Amino acid sequence: MSVSGFFLGDMIDRGANSRDILERVFSLHQDRPQQVFALMGSHEDMALRFLDDPSRNWPLWL
Repeated sequence: MSVSGFFLGDMIDRGANSRDILERVFSLHQDRPQQVFALMGSHEDMALRFLDDPSRNWPLWL
């Protein structure tokens, strides 16, 4: 198996194109799940923590 894409975290919080980046990586993975891989970085971790408990985690996200 050859890997055609490996994305190493912090795909969000990249300015105005963050959504486009996430949609593109998701689309690539949907098309080639055995060849495209993405690892969560610290920005994604912080966003998920914020969404899980906004009142507790908003200072970390900001």
